[in-house]
Amino acid sequence: MVLKTGLYSVQYDVQSLHDVAERLMHSGYYGIIPAAICKFIDMDKLIRDMEDKGWHMQYEVRTAVLLLP
Repeated sequence: MVLKTGLYSVQYDVQSLHDVAERLMHSGYYGIIPAAICKFIDMDKLIRDMEDKGWHMQYEVRTAVLLLP
């Protein structure tokens, strides 16, 4: 489940930012990515980029949060 307000983007029921990155890829956030290409994407680099943009996990409630600009 995703919640977007004017201040935050929130991804619920995720175990890690890896789950969020996969959801974003499959939802088209990064454009159309053919399934055959997905296995070649470096998820660790994608997750580091997400952290640099402000994504962080709240592990105790299995939620990822991004403060929107």
